[in-house]
Amino acid sequence: MDWLHHYPQYLTTPELRRAYSPDLIRHILFGALVLSGSISLLNVLFKRRRSLNAVAGVLVLISVAAGG
Repeated sequence: MDWLHHYPQYLTTPELRRAYSPDLIRHILFGALVLSGSISLLNVLFKRRRSLNAVAGVLVLISVAAGG
């Protein structure tokens, strides 16, 4: 998430940037990616809207590979 460090003004306010740890936010975002990837994989395995969940899984993998 390098862009988060380069352009923090797009996502937060100066008051919020002083209140939270960037490492904590990075871990929370990564956990959300892992959770969403796991859910999409389970849905593909259980044949629930397989194509939609496959696309979601691929997007999660791209996000992780891009530095998410």
